[in-house]
Amino acid sequence: MKGVIAKAITLFDQTGADMDKACLATFLAESLFAPTILLQDYITFEEISDFEVRATISYKGQTASGIFNFNEQYEMISFTTNDRAVAGTDGSMEYVPWSAICNDYQLSSNGIKYPTKFQAVWNYPDGDFVFFDGVISEISYGYKQ
Repeated sequence: MKGVIAKAITLFDQTGADMDKACLATFLAESLFAPTILLQDYITFEEISDFEVRATISYKGQTASGIFNFNEQYEMISFTTNDRAVAGTDGSMEYVPWSAICNDYQLSSNGIKYPTKFQAVWNYPDGDFVFFDGVISEISYGYKQ
């Protein structure tokens, strides 16, 4: 993962096994936006309860997992994982629980229900840090009606 400001100054450039695992966890968290991803044979599921499912992705020797939580309408309300490392200011990597939170669902013009609010949150022991808080105005699947 590389972060650049003003297309000229590199803020960070993380690579390696920790970043590969974090990318897989992020891919899982966002997979319900493109549900055919979940049909791949490298993703497995385990039902925890009526409203919780553990998903595990194994790809090219790396594995990550997390728990999808659903409300009573079976809308995904969160995905939580312990498989995302955060880089410290000294470059060290620390595994901190991480959540993707979705809410305020609506129907798109093609009849697909999607969340309009999305947050990415580091769940530190001393309190949550929301590092992304966005509004999803539209989801396009590459076809027009």
